[in-house]
Amino acid sequence: MATNADIVSRASTLLNDTDPDVRRWSDTELLGWVKESMQAIIALQPTANTVRRDVTLNGVEHQIPTDTWSLVKPVCSLFGGNPGGAVKTWREDQLDSVQPNWRFTTPSTIVSAVVFDPADRRTYYSYPPATGAVVRLVFSVVPSVGALTDTFPLAAPYEPVSVDYVCYRALMKDAEAAGMLAIAQAYYGSFVQALGAGQNARLEINPNLDSGPMVPTAIGAAR
Repeated sequence: MATNADIVSRASTLLNDTDPDVRRWSDTELLGWVKESMQAIIALQPTANTVRRDVTLNGVEHQIPTDTWSLVKPVCSLFGGNPGGAVKTWREDQLDSVQPNWRFTTPSTIVSAVVFDPADRRTYYSYPPATGAVVRLVFSVVPSVGALTDTFPLAAPYEPVSVDYVCYRALMKDAEAAGMLAIAQAYYGSFVQALGAGQNARLEINPNLDSGPMVPTAIGAAR
């Protein structure tokens, strides 16, 4: 597997900055851009690095863990540590239309669905309101990069993506020089294209995309 030093070395080669006696960008500086690339990658493609967490819920409104970036999807309820029924994803507007008072229904130890507002990625809701309900959720996490000698923290397909970002940020340092801005923007365009950004990538942060059709008759007291 590649190390962070491999990413820095590839970027230095593309930047034509491999002469140890005349370096425009130090390894330390480029490593900083590798670290920043993790944030940029997760922001555009949250599923690039995910973790599953078993979370105990109380009430109706919940915050994602402070060390995570966003909620990706719910998985299931847990009973005594064992997987139980599936937890659905419902859109807030759909649930509001068929059950306007869902936030005030009787709390339950079984959560049927998670409600997500893409305008506030750090907040999600449970239906029905929870009282000691345990659910398994998938969250995206910005990985830690570490030192040059550490293993690159994302899967191999993200290595060239990080290299593109590092080159983009390095060249922006000389953006006022003739032609440099255009080259930097080209690297950023390659970075974005590799992640499938634009509309599709922006929507990937929205768990509502996994929600099935709303069935009004399915909404009611938790079983």
